[in-house]
Amino acid sequence: MKIDVEGAEVLLINGAEKTIRTHRPAIFMSLHIPIPTAMALADRIRLMGYVVTFSNSSYDLTAIRLPHIS
Repeated sequence: MKIDVEGAEVLLINGAEKTIRTHRPAIFMSLHIPIPTAMALADRIRLMGYVVTFSNSSYDLTAIRLPHIS
């Protein structure tokens, strides 16, 4: 999912959570929210089983869901 919603990142993740959990897409998100909000959003995405990284001075978030290893 490539996301650039100019400040509505939290609302988008709230609305897309079922789709994200079901289909487990890679997430590439341009952030337009305060850093504390971005960190809380990253924690929420991590709880869905993703590894989250920031780049470009914390303005871009990348989340990749790792496969389950038995």
